Amino acid sequence: MRIYYLDGLRGLLALSVLLSHIAGGITGWTSDRLFRGAFLAVDLFFVLSGFVLARVLVSEKYGLKSFFWMRFWRLWPLHMATILLSLIVFELNRSIGQYAPPDGSFSDVALVWKTPRF
Repeated sequence: MRIYYLDGLRGLLALSVLLSHIAGGITGWTSDRLFRGAFLAVDLFFVLSGFVLARVLVSEKYGLKSFFWMRFWRLWPLHMATILLSLIVFELNRSIGQYAPPDGSFSDVALVWKTPRF
């Protein structure tokens, strides 16, 4: 059984973290006051996610093996797409002369692509 208000709360927490990262370079009253405790959103997000995952696992609707296979196939394609997008963005930034991450960052992303079991 899905608990929709927890999904909504997890979404708000994730949005809070995203906005705090975006506002990281902005100084002033708004960003300082709004995102001062945004790091706590990460902790609460993981606690709620653990609760939701444990609830699904305990429900005995799925066996342990099928649960982990479902989680793997839900997360792995997005993980690989994110790595591929990072490689593309790094290369585009490098080719147009924009900021490129320090030496080694590109190879670190490429290494993760080659070794998915990190």
